[in-house]
Amino acid sequence: FGTGNLKQEEAHAERMSRVPAVIAFTTLIPGPKMLWQFQELGYDFSINYCSDGTISDECRTYAKPIPWTRWKNDIDRWNAYRTSSKVISLRTKNPEIFRAENFTSVNLSGASWDKPRRMDISYKDPENAEKNIDIVIMANFSATASVNTNANLEKGTWFSYLTNEEISIRRKNQIITLEPGELLILMSRKLEN
Repeated sequence: FGTGNLKQEEAHAERMSRVPAVIAFTTLIPGPKMLWQFQELGYDFSINYCSDGTISDECRTYAKPIPWTRWKNDIDRWNAYRTSSKVISLRTKNPEIFRAENFTSVNLSGASWDKPRRMDISYKDPENAEKNIDIVIMANFSATASVNTNANLEKGTWFSYLTNEEISIRRKNQIITLEPGELLILMSRKLEN
């Protein structure tokens, strides 16, 4: 749950806003991938959930509830699902980009949830330079506070993969503000989502 009391129902929107960031930082990094059932919808039943509603290590492999009825009108969950789908599509449609040798920087550590996490990717196509691309993935895992981070990007036009917006970077050290739970995927050339 990170910092703060995100287990409370009133923190539902904040919990759901972080789902795509978690999906991005677990699926875009090199290595095998696996999502827990309905993770892209912010599944909130423990892996140790028992049929009677209790939590026990003995119930780890028991069938878990499928809460479609409770979730069908939950706009926060469906927004998390749509954004997570875009992230997963990015990985599955462009596997050559997300190889270990293309990651130039990965900042996933830190003692504080109040610092943004970041991955930088630079892909050079061996046959067609027009397919070269730089991708920067940034996320704020804080549930309550905005964070400012140095863009550290080349000046020019970048593209937000999740929103299809153009973003103008006017100076390398331009400050970018990430809202609580916000995920930002910037690209040096546009890839359709």
